[in-house]
Amino acid sequence: KLFWPKKRRMQDIFRRMSDSGIICRDDMYNIWEQKEFRAILPYKEFIFNILIHLDILAEQRRYDTATGSRLSVDNFFVPCMVTERNTTSFMDKECTPERAICLAFVFKGTVIPPALPNRLISACLSMWTLKQYEGRKLLFSGFIVVSFDKAHDIVVCVEGNNILLYIVHKTSAGLIVPDIATGVKECLVTTMERISDFYQSTIHEECSQQLPFHIEYSCSKLKCFISEEEALQTNQWVCDEHNITHNTGNSTVWNQDKV
Repeated sequence: KLFWPKKRRMQDIFRRMSDSGIICRDDMYNIWEQKEFRAILPYKEFIFNILIHLDILAEQRRYDTATGSRLSVDNFFVPCMVTERNTTSFMDKECTPERAICLAFVFKGTVIPPALPNRLISACLSMWTLKQYEGRKLLFSGFIVVSFDKAHDIVVCVEGNNILLYIVHKTSAGLIVPDIATGVKECLVTTMERISDFYQSTIHEECSQQLPFHIEYSCSKLKCFISEEEALQTNQWVCDEHNITHNTGNSTVWNQDKV
């Protein structure tokens, strides 16, 4: 807020964007009408499309149910502007071991650069519908829940150097469709590869063949994790932290193409 424009109108726009993570097209154009940005006004449509292409703005696509044609969108999500943390009870009440499975994208550094999860969240918004819970849209800083279909929800959240992915079923984790879990996982892996390659290219580095993260699968309690390589080679494992024997059945749900 220290660096927000001084004008009341601009502050109202930034406050709405910070609170909801949403900005409308006209508000963006109003920001660009400030003296400092007027040079880009003749190219505003092009710049707007570039921001969408870079996942800085997320366009939640809408379609006419009768014709299938794409509808115009006036409101756009801006995940990088969201500062509020998740205070809903969704994770405690809905994302439970009885109804969810989990994997972690573990990054090499101690902290994930904020731009990466923000772009990942934007990509999720462009592919799936943002979920509402307890009267609130589940988009917060480093946290999002989207609906895949009537039975499956997708949760993406950042914890330290991990990006956690949950698939939550409406009634039971045992009913999660393996093709859905596998498809969502592969989709997010591909998206993060694309984002990582883009940032490497901006600093004139050759794209590395080695990913900046590895995958770990959770136990049935969603507490302990085992590397993907180990999980695919064993049926049981004992976690170091709790000294409890876990089954690795969840890993097959995420890897339907390898079963």
